[in-house]
Amino acid sequence: MKILLNDYQCNYPGNNWPIVGGTANFARFFYPILTGTGHQLVHVTYRYVDTCRRGKALIRGEFPANNWWEVNLPKGYFTKNFTNYEGANIEHDNWGKDLVSACRQIIRAEKPDIVLLNGSYAFPWAILIASNIENVPVVIHHAGIWSVEVDMYSDRFTTGGLKRLRQMIRDTAILPAGHIFLNQMSADVFKEKSGAKVKGRVGVIRLPSSQLPKLPPQGGAEKGNEKKEHKIGIVARWDRIKNHRAFFEIARLAREKELPWKFYAITIIPPTDFQSEFKKEYRKYVKVLTHRSYARLKKFYQEMDMLILPSHFDVSPGVVIEAAMVGTPTVISKNVGYVDEFVSNGAKRFIVDFSDSGKALKSLMGIVGRTYPKRLLHKLHHDHNPMFVALEYDKFFKSIVK
Repeated sequence: MKILLNDYQCNYPGNNWPIVGGTANFARFFYPILTGTGHQLVHVTYRYVDTCRRGKALIRGEFPANNWWEVNLPKGYFTKNFTNYEGANIEHDNWGKDLVSACRQIIRAEKPDIVLLNGSYAFPWAILIASNIENVPVVIHHAGIWSVEVDMYSDRFTTGGLKRLRQMIRDTAILPAGHIFLNQMSADVFKEKSGAKVKGRVGVIRLPSSQLPKLPPQGGAEKGNEKKEHKIGIVARWDRIKNHRAFFEIARLAREKELPWKFYAITIIPPTDFQSEFKKEYRKYVKVLTHRSYARLKKFYQEMDMLILPSHFDVSPGVVIEAAMVGTPTVISKNVGYVDEFVSNGAKRFIVDFSDSGKALKSLMGIVGRTYPKRLLHKLHHDHNPMFVALEYDKFFKSIVK
């Protein structure tokens, strides 16, 4: 099939930019697998430019790779037109009209069999609208948590922006499209929070892993808690959802109790005055490291005795798989999408309630130095196998394109 899909500047051929975010990571790893299974891909991305004629979205006329399209946008385009919109109350059909028009031009030029949208934000939404106008089948791969993110950051948006964002979420549910969710948790949340009955086919396909979990030898068991010193890590965006404050509290309490634990975070702390005191305190207890290549990230996982993800809501964080591949377990909160797999495969102890830091630390003290049960590793190995995932996507595409 010829598949038109949204992509990211960091993935453009020749760019060696670090990946920030799960959707860009999914695109970099999984899109080549789709190509390898016989699909022809057309990538669509955007970038901000200093000058853009009439302040409108424009298709860049020349792009070095013939299977890539780029839409140039004036700086602040999505903020002005969507998240912080303050203009007149115009008809829904005219939202981002120039961007939708640019996407329609690309679709008409390429004539794809199907459109695959990766993630939920304004750019894929515009492609969704354009695809429906052009009567091209659409599949949306998403975590189902757009509404959760909008609610959590509602104080950052204008009243007009919130109205637009919530309607865009509703559009995602009611417009003709197939939906691929990362697990049942994400499907259930989307159905509950979108504010509309979801139309179209719904499926659950796990995220593919570039490195499958390390499988223990036959008869292998959890290792004991032999080490006297332990390294504890977190790999997560610096935002409210990832709950770095809980990680900080664990680090602070561990030092207070004189535990021989050291704490590390791979994240980017914004150099702003917002929460400046907390950022300062965080660095006192946690060594902050920069984003890094896959090879260096793998080495980081190997050096850690345990990863922690105390997220308020996190559907399918790749950290769990990436760390498991080198034998390092990740302790998750009850709000992380792997909960069902953990419970049903003997790893319930690796789910911790981080709302009480003292109790959480006590639980972690009983976990640190141990590894995941063999059953869980085998389950992760099967469900996140890239070729298995690719075959499931192929079946889903064929069910949409009649």
